[in-house]
Amino acid sequence: MSDGNFVKGRIITESSWGVPPASAMQEINLRSISLKRAVTRKTPDIIRGDRRRFRERPLSKHGTLSIPSYLQYGNLLIMRQAFFNGVLSSTVTVTGATISFTSGTKTIADSANGLAGFAKGDIIFISGAVGALNNGAHGKIVSVTAGSIVVESALTTEAAGASVTLTTTRLLDGTTLASLAFEYEYTDMTTTLRGAKGFRVGGMNLSWKNEDFVEETYELLGKTPETTAATYGTGAPTAAKTSDFMNSLDTDFLRMMEGGAAASLLVTQLDVKGTNNQDKRNNIGATLGITGVRVGSLDVEVDLTMYWDAAAKALQDKVDAETATSLWWAVKDPQGNYMAYSLPALSIEGEPGDISPDADNMSTAKLKAYYDSAWPYMFGVFQKTAA
Repeated sequence: MSDGNFVKGRIITESSWGVPPASAMQEINLRSISLKRAVTRKTPDIIRGDRRRFRERPLSKHGTLSIPSYLQYGNLLIMRQAFFNGVLSSTVTVTGATISFTSGTKTIADSANGLAGFAKGDIIFISGAVGALNNGAHGKIVSVTAGSIVVESALTTEAAGASVTLTTTRLLDGTTLASLAFEYEYTDMTTTLRGAKGFRVGGMNLSWKNEDFVEETYELLGKTPETTAATYGTGAPTAAKTSDFMNSLDTDFLRMMEGGAAASLLVTQLDVKGTNNQDKRNNIGATLGITGVRVGSLDVEVDLTMYWDAAAKALQDKVDAETATSLWWAVKDPQGNYMAYSLPALSIEGEPGDISPDADNMSTAKLKAYYDSAWPYMFGVFQKTAA
């Protein structure tokens, strides 16, 4: 009998739909695996004098894959890129003693004119500044030139002189479709693997919750699974990540910016649901099963649950006035890896919660992302690898 503790999950980006490349797969850390074959069967519904029915026959087959995990830096990057239909950019880094900060205008200036690699909408990560407020995650960048950038977040005035580093690596929603091959190995059995190909990511769910690890879940659709004695990859797989899983404490959750200002909301839960609205492609006369996966429009929703106070009232006032807002938040693991999630344009709706004499009053808000041409993305993730 195989033991669930002796299973290794692996994934790889395909060279074309349903075709894994000749390279090593990436091991990933997972909380569980649900890889299933969905079959649609039907019996011809006709009248017979003997009341009997013809044999039920399958009409379509495909695979579904659900991968829940905890948020760990770099662990599910392949999945995240496939969801965004984009790829992680080259890292933009500027280091120098020519960088200064001005609090009133929220300006970061470089007399060496080295800031042109950053872009409007970026979240950047700063280290080496003398003023403590100037280190950490800052953004969104609202304007950029080679000599200066302006951010939404607060800064401390600081003259140039210290060796300061500004860096970011961005992953933005795009239109470059990617498909994945996935497999898991029963390591306590003799060369036994189960996997499937041609998967596209239809959904990504993130959840920050009090007293729990951050959950990261992906839902995929692709070809029917199979059990094999050979890996889809070549050679030994790349080892899984070993950095810490993130939780919702202030040591991991650094800051939240709402509407361009630091949020003082007392949030108890933050949920993000992204959907690519994918579906199967079939054609008449083809071998039973899907011939591809279509990816539709991107929808992203955020649900906030918070204590009812003056800050929650301010957000509720936006709900009542149907005022748009924005949201970004940054996290950091104990090893020093940063991640920031940005939604620059959000419509909002929500209501204060039910009132009870035996509980704190709560409020909820649902935010839905849309594309605003003032920003180069609808949903973006920015990161920095620990030094």
